Amino acid sequence: MNTQITNTPNSSTNKSKQILIDNFDVAKLSVSSLNAKQLIELARELLPLYVSGFMHEEICHENQQEFFEDLLNHLRAADYITTLSKNGKMIAFICSQQILTNFGPSFGLGGIIVDNNFQGQSVGYHMLNMELLDSGANVLAFHTQSKRMLKLGMRCALIFDECAREIAKYFRHKKLDDLIDVGRYDGKPLYGNSKGLASIAITDINIERGDARFFAGFVRKAL
Repeated sequence: MNTQITNTPNSSTNKSKQILIDNFDVAKLSVSSLNAKQLIELARELLPLYVSGFMHEEICHENQQEFFEDLLNHLRAADYITTLSKNGKMIAFICSQQILTNFGPSFGLGGIIVDNNFQGQSVGYHMLNMELLDSGANVLAFHTQSKRMLKLGMRCALIFDECAREIAKYFRHKKLDDLIDVGRYDGKPLYGNSKGLASIAITDINIERGDARFFAGFVRKAL
């Protein structure tokens, strides 16, 4: 796929349009620079990662178009899509938005998925930390149903509820009740494997209703 690789306005890597970290090829794509066909092609490349990351492998063959449309909507909503590949194989990606809040530049993490074969190697942490440094963000914010996502966020930022409440107005929600986005995922769990989800789910939200928790905090490198 021929797409334009760009950097963020405050990028620390603006001398190069492609960077190499730990033998991985990292490419940052500006969604505004992609036409509809390129975005669809990118979604097709990322779909296997998407369905495995959200534990949908067993039913993917029955609902592949539904998952594809959901992934495409995630990509369309992003400002940037950062992909990580090794030997030509896509192994991780991040969707993000850059939003100016009353705390200055803020990084909206729309989603991050790492290939199961690379789990446990801090790939997600290093990738997200690289993105935060590259963006110059003071704040990290995200919605999630997963303790794993929260744990990752807490490694990169000092997460606390008052920060989330303060900047919630700058981010898109479906129906925010304090810090719970009610029915964010269209009245169903984001993750497909209910047994697998039980071990990683945040406990103070209604997963079956599709709720998500909104978190935010100051980026540790910015403190």
